[in-house]
Amino acid sequence: LCASYSLVFGYIFKSDLPLSRAGRLSGTVPSTINQMVSLQRFEIDHNSITGELPEFSTNLSSLVSFGARSNMIYGSLPESIGNLRSLKVLELESNLLTGYIPDAIGSLPYLFRIVLVDNMLSGSVPWTSLFGTNRQFFLRTLLLGYNDFTGTFEPGTLTAETTHLGLEGNHFRGTLPAGVEWLQSLQVLSLHSNNFAGTIPNAFSQCRYLKYLELGNNKLSGTVPKELGNLTDLAWFNIARNGLHGDIDFICKHNVFNVQTDCGGSPPEIICEQPCCSVCCEEKITCQAFFLNITLEFLIANGFA
Repeated sequence: LCASYSLVFGYIFKSDLPLSRAGRLSGTVPSTINQMVSLQRFEIDHNSITGELPEFSTNLSSLVSFGARSNMIYGSLPESIGNLRSLKVLELESNLLTGYIPDAIGSLPYLFRIVLVDNMLSGSVPWTSLFGTNRQFFLRTLLLGYNDFTGTFEPGTLTAETTHLGLEGNHFRGTLPAGVEWLQSLQVLSLHSNNFAGTIPNAFSQCRYLKYLELGNNKLSGTVPKELGNLTDLAWFNIARNGLHGDIDFICKHNVFNVQTDCGGSPPEIICEQPCCSVCCEEKITCQAFFLNITLEFLIANGFA
């Protein structure tokens, strides 16, 4: 870190280091962070920190939260992150991280929130280790949007405690799974801008607390299940830029805040009366800017999810 803050790392008994939005912080995260044996919360969001993350030692056994969002940190997530045995929150959104999600993250027994949105991470998601049963806390929030992840969506590994899952803007493929009925706490499911194909499963209607369902910009086909009209808490629903067709007025009966569909063509692919359909994509390309400007974190911050 820059000289004006370098001495704080010599004070090894400090429990909190909240330097978010300082704006002027630069340099790297030094390896001397491992000397702060009582550190519980480390936050350097919205600065100009660069370089790679240091190797983490077992000295940081008290660290509960590590936040370094909106910086310029590059390189991979170190396997030594598994030494942070008390970690509950890991937030590294909007950096330049590459490589894979290390399996060691799945060994952290208390981790319940992971935010890695807007990086350059790749490979497949280690679903089994992330949602394994060797946890004191179940992973509730996993936001991986706008990376280069591949593979399939495996909800069978998720738990009933999962509330937020964001996979948008990646390269996931396959069909949307039908067996999601146990996800009774799920509030946010963002799968837009991937390569999902097939139909929308009826089973999504059993996620009764779902508020945000984002399926746009995929290769989905068929009609929208009428059972989705039973989602009384649904506030945001996007199925635009797919190959879907039919009537979806049943979605609108609960005053959904935002509905985006391919409803503007002649004839329209989706039949949806105004003002329910707030965004109508007349041509597939017309909604591109909308998809690029909406991120899951923005929606959560503004109370939409």
